[in-house]
Amino acid sequence: MNEHIVSSYDDELNKLQTLIMTMGTTATEMVDNAVDALLNADKESARTIIDTDRAINAGLSRLTELSQNILALRSPMANDLRKVLSAIQVGLNIERVGDLAKNMAKLPISNEIFIEDIYAVELRKMGKIASGNLFDSLKTYNQENAEEALIVHANDIRLDELHKAFSKSVMLNITKDVENIDSSIHLLFVSRHLERVGDHAKNIAEATIYKVKGEIYEPSD
Repeated sequence: MNEHIVSSYDDELNKLQTLIMTMGTTATEMVDNAVDALLNADKESARTIIDTDRAINAGLSRLTELSQNILALRSPMANDLRKVLSAIQVGLNIERVGDLAKNMAKLPISNEIFIEDIYAVELRKMGKIASGNLFDSLKTYNQENAEEALIVHANDIRLDELHKAFSKSVMLNITKDVENIDSSIHLLFVSRHLERVGDHAKNIAEATIYKVKGEIYEPSD
């Protein structure tokens, strides 16, 4: 009987891990697809991304329910407690990424956006870095690799720099290209959202460090 209880407990913890990775993979793909849909003015793909966000929301609901059951019925301690608490934190960050991708996908549906080639190149670069950081953070979480999580955390600096440079360039261009001011504002919106995806990847890396070491990561200045 005791073996059955332990086995079922392990199954529940493994389900949390599986849910996280399923949601995370979906969110990563959504970010890439949202950038592509915007740059290609692909309304059909954009609508698919919006629909896909429902799956992430459903996954978070399931993860929350399972986590609450584990906390209430298993009274986890030490490593197991950190696994549950970090799973909740990671799930919330993934859900936010899904929302960001969904918001980006809405743009080409209701707007005709003019994107200069130079800006398209930069947005695609930022999108790849954002989704890459997210993928790497999920990988380190799944592998419980705190050292790699530190690297993922540090990699967010590059995305921040690109966002700042992109925003500065677009803002300067607004004064010269008044006719496309709405498009410029939308591009600023997308850049900010991609920067936020990077922040959520960084949060997942911090959750990994907590999961593995039981420490709240505080970066040095």
